[in-house]
Amino acid sequence: MGETGRRRLGRMVAGSLAAALGAGGCAAVSPGRGARPLVSHGVVTLSFSPWTAGGTWTATVQRLLASGIAPFEAANRGLRVRLVPPPGGCCNPAALTAALVAGTAPDIVLNNNIGGYASGGYLLPLTTYLRRDNIDLRLWSPAQIASFRDWNNRDLLALPTYYNTTAYLVNLTVMDQLGMGYPDPAWTSGDFARLARSLSGTQGGGRRFGCNLWFSESQAWGVDWIFRAFGGRKVLHGGAACGLSEAASVAAGDWLYHEFLWPQVGTTKAASGGALAQFASGRTVLSVQQAGGLLATVTQLAGTTMKWDIAPFPVFPAGRACFGGDQYYAISALTRHPDQAWELLRWLSAETSWQLSVMRIFLMAPALLSLWPQWIRLIQALAPPLRHKNVQWFGHAAMHGYAYPTSYFRYVDASAEAILQGAFTALGQRRTTVRQAFVAAARQVDALERSNAGAAAPGLRSLRSSERRARTRVKRMFAVASARP
Repeated sequence: MGETGRRRLGRMVAGSLAAALGAGGCAAVSPGRGARPLVSHGVVTLSFSPWTAGGTWTATVQRLLASGIAPFEAANRGLRVRLVPPPGGCCNPAALTAALVAGTAPDIVLNNNIGGYASGGYLLPLTTYLRRDNIDLRLWSPAQIASFRDWNNRDLLALPTYYNTTAYLVNLTVMDQLGMGYPDPAWTSGDFARLARSLSGTQGGGRRFGCNLWFSESQAWGVDWIFRAFGGRKVLHGGAACGLSEAASVAAGDWLYHEFLWPQVGTTKAASGGALAQFASGRTVLSVQQAGGLLATVTQLAGTTMKWDIAPFPVFPAGRACFGGDQYYAISALTRHPDQAWELLRWLSAETSWQLSVMRIFLMAPALLSLWPQWIRLIQALAPPLRHKNVQWFGHAAMHGYAYPTSYFRYVDASAEAILQGAFTALGQRRTTVRQAFVAAARQVDALERSNAGAAAPGLRSLRSSERRARTRVKRMFAVASARP
């Protein structure tokens, strides 16, 4: 299928999406499970920053989001919701921190970095509300919920926005050409490595990689899943220590570098030209795919003659593991209406109405595990080429709890991440061994964390009392935030 086919699929997807968003598309969504009126004296207006595709904030997007929030206002006559763009755009922790300190943040905030807010009183703890309303945390992935707790593991500070899980795209055309059998869904990390070696070679005068991995040598962020796959951890002890020197983490590093990166059997997610472009051109045979970008991927692949499908991440020594997003909604600690803000947050994340609405607007994968079958049906309906693909593996990663969000260091996350990035850079240049690099990096991170452990992390009140201290805190906690995808 050439450019004409690509345009045809684009028109088809756009037409299907327009039909889904037409009259009754969003407004007809039911108010959700257990929605109940909240008694209020007078009208209370809550400000809320929703997630938007690519950070877009247009009149059309606002209109569609407003139609999605209408059932909440209908069920809670004393409450109104004012939709506002996230400070600094979607998932900008430095901008959100500045807004929280200044008292200008929305009542319900959006982000994807809980590390800087896990202490200091930035976000309203939710445990009391969760217990009062008997909210079952099994509504969501345990791996995602675990990433939203405070450093002492006593309080939950946020609830999921959605769950951006990952699976593998598989180029079946190349496998047919090489006479290879297709991946078995129960394949192991050993099977995966052997297949990637067999698929690696040359193509059209250039290098063909057997696979890419959700890993970037320039960023330590997002690599937690690879260590968990072998039973290790990047971050230990409430965020105050590094686990890379442990045997399981070293084993993960050995697998990554010895099997893939050093022999050039595999490449990274930051590969030249982008992972999807490399897959579409046949330069990478097994390619990591996010649930959130699946429709865009299908549109791009429509211009190729490739036969392809979707496979799960393999079974590692510690079980399945893959990357998962850590986007969340939380309540600003400075909200003037905490009880009403909780009602909105509960409705957004624990009930179905809002999530069904944004699924239809943005095709956003749900936070609620119960909605994954509906997401799969929806995205297959909007993109007919997906109807016979194994899209269910994205939901499998969420429902079986093996999509692991990023974890953060407690005191000086930005500096700790820079140390790890230095270790990955040295390994990429083959200037050291995995064990030497990991042990040295862990020692440096541990020393850095210990040196900052004596002083309590400044709380929100103390930050507000001094603009200079506030700026320093923002710089320390989120110096590398803008580099994170």
